[in-house]
Amino acid sequence: MDFKLFIALKYLLPKRQHLSSSFIAFISLFVISLVVWLVLLFFSVTENMERNWKEKLTALNSPLRITPTQAYFDTYYYQSDLVAHESNYMTKTFAQKLESDKTDPIDSDVDEPIVRFEKILNPDGNIKDLIKELHTILKQQKGIEHINDFEVAGGSMRLRLVRDTQFDRMQSFMSAVPYFFGFDTKNTQFAKTLCAPDVEDMNHLLSMLELKTQTALENSPSFDERVETPLYKERLLNFFSHIEVTHLKPKFHIWKVPNALFPKTGAMQASAIYYNGNLHKVVLGKVEGGRPVRIEFLEDRVRIRDDQTLEFLRENAPIYLPSCTTMNAKIIEDSLSFAMQNSDLIFHVNFSYQGCSFEGNVSFFQLQIVTFENKSSTTHPFWVTKGKNLYRDGTFGYGVLLPKMYKKKGVLIGDMGYLGYSSLQMTNAQEQRMPIFVAGFYEPGLSPIANKVVLADKKLVTLINSSAVHYDFDKSFGNGFMVFVNDLDEVDHIKASLEKNLQKQHLEHFFKLETYKEFEFVQSFFKQFQSDRQLVAFVAVFILLVACSNVISFLILLVNSKKKEIGVLRAMGADQKSIVMIFCLCGVIIGVLSSLIGSIAAVFTLNHLESLIHFFGFLQQNPAFDSELYGAASLTNLSQMALLYVLVLTPVLSLIASFIPAYKASKINPCDILRSE
Repeated sequence: MDFKLFIALKYLLPKRQHLSSSFIAFISLFVISLVVWLVLLFFSVTENMERNWKEKLTALNSPLRITPTQAYFDTYYYQSDLVAHESNYMTKTFAQKLESDKTDPIDSDVDEPIVRFEKILNPDGNIKDLIKELHTILKQQKGIEHINDFEVAGGSMRLRLVRDTQFDRMQSFMSAVPYFFGFDTKNTQFAKTLCAPDVEDMNHLLSMLELKTQTALENSPSFDERVETPLYKERLLNFFSHIEVTHLKPKFHIWKVPNALFPKTGAMQASAIYYNGNLHKVVLGKVEGGRPVRIEFLEDRVRIRDDQTLEFLRENAPIYLPSCTTMNAKIIEDSLSFAMQNSDLIFHVNFSYQGCSFEGNVSFFQLQIVTFENKSSTTHPFWVTKGKNLYRDGTFGYGVLLPKMYKKKGVLIGDMGYLGYSSLQMTNAQEQRMPIFVAGFYEPGLSPIANKVVLADKKLVTLINSSAVHYDFDKSFGNGFMVFVNDLDEVDHIKASLEKNLQKQHLEHFFKLETYKEFEFVQSFFKQFQSDRQLVAFVAVFILLVACSNVISFLILLVNSKKKEIGVLRAMGADQKSIVMIFCLCGVIIGVLSSLIGSIAAVFTLNHLESLIHFFGFLQQNPAFDSELYGAASLTNLSQMALLYVLVLTPVLSLIASFIPAYKASKINPCDILRSE
C-alpha cells in the first residue's frame, strides 16, 4: 500500500483523543451521502417517469410518423382515383395504394381524363408509385421494427350500461364523439399500455353474454331480450376456455346457504335477525342488530339455540352467508353444456367457518367471481390480449378499446353499444349503426386528444371513411405510416437517413416525417422537462459543492490536530507535494465513501419505493403518485447517467474542497512545530 494512502487512512480512523475532528468527519460523510442519495433518487424517478411517458406516447402514436403533404394530395397519382370507376370514385388510403395492382386506375374508354394535376413520372415514363416506393425505402432502412399504416375516422359512440342490483336490473347510456383509430396487433409496445381485465370486468362480461347484441342498437332497449340458447352456450364455452374461476363470494349483502353445503355435524356461533318477533334469518358471523345464537347441525335437522330452541329441517334452515366470505370454487364442466342462463352454472365450493367445513355443489345464482386465473386457448377471447386482434363476429359485434378514463366513469368490459356514422343514400344522409362492445382499456399517455381516441378494427375504420358523408378533418392527420423502431434513442438518426433516401428518389416534397419529439402536442412538454432537468442538475451541483465544503472544516481541524505529525514527516524528508497529497486523499476518500453509501441507500430506497409511496399516500389520504399522470409502470430503475454523475462529481468536488487545507498543511514549518512541542 502506498505510504501516502496509508497515512490518509490512518488520519480518517476515529480516535478518542480527537473526537471533534472525528465528529466533523462523520457529519461530512453523512451530509454528502444524503445529498448523493437525494440526487440519485430524484434523477432516477424522473428518468423513469419520462421513459414511461415516452413508451405510452410512442405505443399509440409511434416513434416516427409519416404523413402526406399537400403536394401529395395535388398529384395525379392521388386524384385519379376520384374519377376512376375501378376505384369506386373514391380516393385510396396508403394501405389500399399498397394493395392496388394499378398505379393509374383511369380507363380511357370509360373514365374522363384529368389534366389539372401533374403526373410524377419515373425515368422510364411510367407514373411513379409514391406509396410503394416509400414503403420500399422503409423496408430497406435498418433499425425499423415494423411499419403500420394508420387510418383515423370520426363518428359517434353510444354505450348501454346495464347493471344488476339486488332487486332489479338498471340501465343507463353514455354518448361520445370520439376519433376511431385502427388497432395494430403487430405493435409490441402497445401491450405495455393495456389495462388487464379485473374481477369486476369478468363478472360484468359474464352477465352480458346472456343479452342480445342487437338490442344495444335500439334507442330504448328492453332488459328481457336474451340471446338464443345455442349462441349463449357458444359464448359461455368461449368465456370459460380462457379463465378458470378459483374463488366465489355472495354478490349482494347476504346469500342463503343451500342445505347441500351444510356440514353433517357441528356447532357454531351466529347472529339471528328477528322480524315481528319471528326468526327471519340466521347469518354466520356477527351482524349489527343481530342476536347471538348457537347453530347445531344434526343429521336430518338444524337446531338454533337462543332464549328458546328452534329446529328446522335441513332444507328449510334460514342460514345466510355474509358477502365478505370467500369460497374456494371450481366449475362443474358438465354444467356448461346444459346451462341456459348464468344461474344454471354449477360450481363445487368449500369454505370453513368456526372449524366446520361447508362443501358441495351450488348454482351461480347471486354469486360472483372473486379471483380467477387465465388459461391458454385456441379460441379468441372477448377481451384484448397481447398479440391478438380485437374480437369480432356477427353476434357480439366489433370489439373496441377505450381510454382508461372511461373505466373511471363506470364503463366495464362487456358493455355493448353502437358506433354511428352517416352514409349518403339516394336523397339524404342516413345514420348507420354498427354494434360494438368494450373489449378492454388502455392508458392513453400525453396526447391531449388521447382520451378521445377509440381503438377499433381497421376494417371498421375504413368502412366509416368509405361512406359518402363523414367527419371532416385535416386529411394529413387521417392517414399515413407509423414507423416503430428497435431503439427509441436512434429515432433521430433513422429519420435523417430516411430523409436522405427520400431525396434520392425525389419524394421529399410528398411526405412529412415527424419523430415523437416533434409532435405539436408534446413539444412544449419535452422542452420544459429538459429545461427543468438541467436546472435541477445545476442545483444538484451547487448542493453537492456546499455539502463537500464540510470537508474543508474537517481537514482544517485535522491539520491543527496533526501538526506534530506533519512536522515529523517534513523532518523525515517528506516534501510539500506529499503533504498535499495526503490530505487531498483524505478528502477524496470521504467523497468516494459518501458516493458509495448514498448509491447503496438510493438502490435500497428504489427497491422499496412502492411501499414508501403507499405509506405517504396513507398519511395524506391521497395517492402519492397519480397513475394517470406518472404511469403505473415501475419507477424503481436506477439512473445510470445519474450514478456516473455522482460517482465522478462527488470525489472531484471533495478533492477541490480539500486542496485549501492541504495546501495550508504543506506550508507548516517543521522547525517551528518541533520547537513549540
